[in-house]
Amino acid sequence: MISIPLKIGNEDYYTIEKNIVTDLSGKAIAECSMAPSIKVDQANDMFCANKTSCRDIDIYQLIETFNRAADIFKGNVLMGNEVLSFDDYINIVVESTGLPVRYVKEGQAVIYYYFKNIGNILKAQSPNMSLDVYNEHMYMKGNKTIGWIKDGIDVGVISPSNNSTVHTVWMMALAMKSQIMIKPSLNEVFTPLRIIQSLLDAGLPKEFVCFLPGNHKITNKILSTTSKGILFGSSDVIDRYKKGFPNVKYYGPGSSKLFVDEDSGVDLDKVVTHAIDGIMSYGGKGCISISSIICTKDGRKYSDSIAEKLSHTHIHNPLDTKAIIPAVKETNLCTALNKYIQIMVDLGAENMSQKYIGSDPYVVSENCNYLLPTVLYMEPTHPMFGIELPFPFVTVTSASGSLAKNLLRKSLAVSIISDDNEIYQELLQDESIQMLHWGLLENVYDVDPEKPFEGFMSDYLFKVKTI
Repeated sequence: MISIPLKIGNEDYYTIEKNIVTDLSGKAIAECSMAPSIKVDQANDMFCANKTSCRDIDIYQLIETFNRAADIFKGNVLMGNEVLSFDDYINIVVESTGLPVRYVKEGQAVIYYYFKNIGNILKAQSPNMSLDVYNEHMYMKGNKTIGWIKDGIDVGVISPSNNSTVHTVWMMALAMKSQIMIKPSLNEVFTPLRIIQSLLDAGLPKEFVCFLPGNHKITNKILSTTSKGILFGSSDVIDRYKKGFPNVKYYGPGSSKLFVDEDSGVDLDKVVTHAIDGIMSYGGKGCISISSIICTKDGRKYSDSIAEKLSHTHIHNPLDTKAIIPAVKETNLCTALNKYIQIMVDLGAENMSQKYIGSDPYVVSENCNYLLPTVLYMEPTHPMFGIELPFPFVTVTSASGSLAKNLLRKSLAVSIISDDNEIYQELLQDESIQMLHWGLLENVYDVDPEKPFEGFMSDYLFKVKTI
């Protein structure tokens, strides 16, 4: 069994308190040391003693370190007390999270891309498309010199387990010379540890990183200790932490949507394929998976077609390359989500999937829990329209005009199927929509690392200054 340590710099620490990581059958596959509060203080002492050297490291040296780390990441890496090959690492992530292997591999490909292309990503986030500004802390705007400085150099990161690609967020912050203190999800300690160890093996100065698995008290301690923070969580978690930590950058439910303008002569089959592609992206667990669809005329027709086609999705063990439905470790979660769906039906929603799958979405197969893809049709005034659940789940409605535009608000990503430029322009100007995709060639999950994802990370980490 793998034993996962804390890491403060390049030093490993094993503590008395352990968390046991299990596979989908409940078998222990790793034990993870849990950080006591004093280890956060120790990490902070290291950060404070080395702020200047981290701030002044040459950006080109840091980029070369990231580039070297890419191939180390895909090779054999010491993770705790064992060396894991890339395939062994992927398998243990699948076993600990239930995410199908195809999505885990896609996530690792994204991480590898960030390692290899971090220079271009940093250029895109600089105020003058230059890497030199990260060394010089100033840039020219016309004939004026503007200071561009770090607004706090250390960042506490509270990471989730729903998708490996979330770690690219703090990878960017690290590449921008931020010292990173990360508390991983206890279900997925493996990816952040592997990224950190790959960077250290590639020559990253140890003063840049700390890896501190722990409980919720450690979350509070880290966010109280570091000058900046990044937290991923549900709406409830974010609302709770925002009260005490308003300066943290929060990543929560995406509420990503599809808008179908039926007056544009759309092809039903193509739109349904597009919708299913977005619903099933990352197993339906990503913040950029489609969670709701607004059709201008006949949403029931689209919801029925989507439900029928999704009903043919077969369950496979997550380690099988054919698997696209995640397994769920927590039986209680499956039961709770079934009840949640029933509440929506009791309030007037129509379960379009039930007539095709003939059961509730919660099923058990080969001793694993699964939630089958589920489509609900409801009126646009339904109080739970647009709700996001952590499996392939979508609510569909019929709405047009100002009502439709109001339903599309507060979305991480919106995919528009329409040839109406006026609609596109209106949604473009809506400040509550973070990403906008137009047409069948792009979907909600299409993320360009050189474009903003809930803003540029540099906008959060840097500030301009008169000099």
